[in-house]
Amino acid sequence: MFGLREICSQSFWAEGLIEAITLEIVQAPISLPKGWRATSDSRGVVIDSFDDDGRMQGSVTVSEQVRGYALGIQSVRASNGPSKYTGRGWKQQLYADAVAALQAVWERPAARM
Repeated sequence: MFGLREICSQSFWAEGLIEAITLEIVQAPISLPKGWRATSDSRGVVIDSFDDDGRMQGSVTVSEQVRGYALGIQSVRASNGPSKYTGRGWKQQLYADAVAALQAVWERPAARM
């Protein structure tokens, strides 16, 4: 079901105003771990990780335009020098590296409580 999109709306209270956010669920070019989701964002694709109880654990932002990623929800900066994401399969490798970087955060002893 590559390219399947689902629209979800959420409302939250921010600085005294109720704002509506529309999350566009997108299919990543790789299989995400169970319970994770990928959403379209003005900065690229945000991959959110959730634990078994459905609590959000972290995010990584992937920018296909810049061909890079950054932990958290933020703009992705272009790297100095040539990108390592070129040639056949670069998108899959970019997303695999982004997911691995987010998973690595939870493998460090200091991250566990």
